[in-house]
Amino acid sequence: MKLFFTLFFIGVSVVVFGQLGSLACANAYVLGVNATCVNSSFENNQDGTLAIGSVASCAVGSSYQDIWFCFFGTGNNVTIEISPPANINRRKDATLAVWGDCSFTSQLACTNVANNTTGNVTISTTLGAEYYIQIQRRSGNASGSANNTDQHGFICLYGTVIRPLNDDPCNAEDLTVYNKCDFQISNNLNASVTIVASPGCGGIQFYDTWYKFTVPVSGRVEINTYAGTLTDGAMAIYSGTLCSALTLLQCNDDYSATEYMPYIYRTGLTPGATIWVRVWGYGGAQGSFEICVTEVNIPGDNPCTASSLPVNTDGCDYTTWNNISATNTTGSIIPATPSCAGIYSGKDVWYSLTVPASGNIGINTLEGTLYDGAISVYKSSGTCSGTLTEILCEEDEDELSGYYMPNIFIDSTDHLLSPGSTLWVRFWGYGGALGTYSICAAEVANPSTNQDCDNTKQLCASTTLADNNFGSGSADLTLSNRGCLLGNEHQSAWYGIQFETAGTFTFSIDPIVASDFDFAVWKVDPIIVGDTGLLPCPPDTEPIRCSWASGEGATGLNSIATDISETDVCSTCDGWVSAIDVEVGPVYYIMVDNYTANYGGFNIMFSGTSEINCFTLPITLLSFTGYAMGYENLLNWSTASELNNDYFEIQKSTNGKDFTAFGIVNGAGNSSETIEYSFIDRTPFPDITYYRLRQNDFNGRHDYSNIIAIANDASDYFNVFPNPSIDGNINVSFSSYSQAEINVGIYTISGQEILIDKIKDPQDFNQRNYQLPAKGIYTVVVSAGSFYEVKKVVY
Repeated sequence: MKLFFTLFFIGVSVVVFGQLGSLACANAYVLGVNATCVNSSFENNQDGTLAIGSVASCAVGSSYQDIWFCFFGTGNNVTIEISPPANINRRKDATLAVWGDCSFTSQLACTNVANNTTGNVTISTTLGAEYYIQIQRRSGNASGSANNTDQHGFICLYGTVIRPLNDDPCNAEDLTVYNKCDFQISNNLNASVTIVASPGCGGIQFYDTWYKFTVPVSGRVEINTYAGTLTDGAMAIYSGTLCSALTLLQCNDDYSATEYMPYIYRTGLTPGATIWVRVWGYGGAQGSFEICVTEVNIPGDNPCTASSLPVNTDGCDYTTWNNISATNTTGSIIPATPSCAGIYSGKDVWYSLTVPASGNIGINTLEGTLYDGAISVYKSSGTCSGTLTEILCEEDEDELSGYYMPNIFIDSTDHLLSPGSTLWVRFWGYGGALGTYSICAAEVANPSTNQDCDNTKQLCASTTLADNNFGSGSADLTLSNRGCLLGNEHQSAWYGIQFETAGTFTFSIDPIVASDFDFAVWKVDPIIVGDTGLLPCPPDTEPIRCSWASGEGATGLNSIATDISETDVCSTCDGWVSAIDVEVGPVYYIMVDNYTANYGGFNIMFSGTSEINCFTLPITLLSFTGYAMGYENLLNWSTASELNNDYFEIQKSTNGKDFTAFGIVNGAGNSSETIEYSFIDRTPFPDITYYRLRQNDFNGRHDYSNIIAIANDASDYFNVFPNPSIDGNINVSFSSYSQAEINVGIYTISGQEILIDKIKDPQDFNQRNYQLPAKGIYTVVVSAGSFYEVKKVVY
């Protein structure tokens, strides 16, 4: 039980009189479970009808209106007991029932109670689960005066209850004050009620738990909560030198990022003093939640009072700020208004940082009560009072996912930054918005470029990946392919794996610095786009494994877990999901996301019974081409060097996906000279035949060449692949039975000419390679004699 105190805490053994209970199951009045019977009164004096299907199974005769209560399971047996009032006119026969929900399909207990007796039922409960109590007034009592139709009585719930350790102020749980919100998981399950004068918000104070922290030097803090199974809560803070004599400072309900959970920002606290925090569920709700306390700083309001922003070498170290004192900056700033000023209306604050040795800097921000901001970065040939010239400006990191805080990367090569020089960072809220936010800066010595699926990095073995990806890149994740990753990407890295042998596949992602890593795995089979096999990137289906669990420890796939997907809050969410039974052929994409966004790297270790198919081809293949000769196809390829090259297996396919072997050409073994090879397919498929080479070395390992396509329909044939192109590199293939010159033209979608290639000898022409200059949509035009055809290609 909670302690009861004098003066500020008034304690009694309570019998509550009044009309307790609800006429609807869904709005049932919450009761607490005590060690012994502590009665609360109820009145069932409303004529009405029962909910459909809600007549208890043991009810005798007809049943009239009912009232409802609910309670949260203690993890032990709970006895529900009703007893008659002193007034014999208010004593009515009743049916007492307990349900597992309001669908009336899970009745757990039922008993009839005569009007002058006490009755009870006992059920086994699960900690935190909700249970619903129904009291039905039975037949024979519906006529007569109001005294005859009214049903009064008492109800109590009792059993073994293990209270939380922080069930009262004198046993409050300690909270550490951090520079950035670092949520710790808590709950108010089985809490009792501390009898304190109402703080003035959040309804009646039920089942509260207590916390305390020491005020930091600045005297400014924000106390934030995040919903778990408790989704609607309230919070009050108190000061005092003794836990038994506390003074209310502030109360809040419904201001956190999770709409119905509480948030408090407080200034002017005495450094070193103790503050007590009281949390409860609205309407008596119980469940899990997260809570944190953060020191809040006030940044400089102009370049010459700029706050120092450290550039860390081992990942970001966030600090929390409030731009409440921001004003408009004037002076020699070029341009006067930031270049991404669609949201700029003044009220900016300033930071300064020193350029590190590599010159590469990542600056990231996290939302607090301010959730939409922007950053611009400046350099100066002089001091803060000289002319500041903007070098970068960034608004929204990931607007498509609803994340509107900026994340910016400063590349020394692009901006000619000198190590040791000073940069100024300007931050402001959308439309002049004020509030709290967090910011950090880190050196990104060797930035990677695989934050997008288009730049997927192939993994070949367990390795250390200090992939300091500086953002989420383009929007690869959508509602249709993100699975459990409800927050989309923050600092993401894409990897691809293929397997030599089928079997189980597991991996472990271990943060190098404390970071919350999430991941998803997709299985992708090649699809036919046009006339060639391509891998959809980003994937267009849900991931086959996914974890968005909270926590800064290791995560990954293992053989112990049984779930295949995890959200951020659940009782079994530990960051681990079950192993995958992989196949030979598909590509498995792994997207690793640093939710903490602190530029920290990680180690990834592979295990399982499968073998990864990733090794260096023992030959250097210069080219692989082919063309039709009447009803036969000639294949040509050449190598620049060979090492332990046993033989080439020639394979063909009708669809560019399913290949069969039909010929072998012996390799040269070992060579450092250019070697030419050829092979004739005398029985190609009708229309189009796809070819590839499987190179085999003396050790039994193998790898595949690119795929080419040849038409054999005695007519001109033209194709562009891959389409879409992930790197701007495209192949144009053309087979012609005429002797006319072939013209290949590439144009932008608006008609601007990119290149014209004239091919004088069409008999030798099969495939040409071209590089598109920039992302966009292009048209490729091929003409030869009377043949003229146009195809679109996307980069």
